[in-house]
Amino acid sequence: MLITHPKLSPNVQTLLDWFVADASHAVEWCTSVGRSMDKLVIFGEEPIKSLKPALNTLIQYGLLQQTEVFNTGLRWTRLTVAAGTSFQVLAESDDDNSQTN
Repeated sequence: MLITHPKLSPNVQTLLDWFVADASHAVEWCTSVGRSMDKLVIFGEEPIKSLKPALNTLIQYGLLQQTEVFNTGLRWTRLTVAAGTSFQVLAESDDDNSQTN
């Protein structure tokens, strides 16, 4: 299956696919002022190299859900795929047929 969004670059699309592939995939972004500010913690394997710009794009399009969590006194924003996000899902066979038409 291929999950597509018409306005995403290949890099951002790869990140979206990573979030959708496994419900345990998430990113926590530190939003507390201090030494840890702007650090990322990735739950799962690292999906892409330039993660922050791609995360910003997904947030901009409303494709990620943001939840505040507190760990060891620091505030983090936990990013997961947004509930109710609708995607266009294409089977590989459908994609192959559309190229021949």
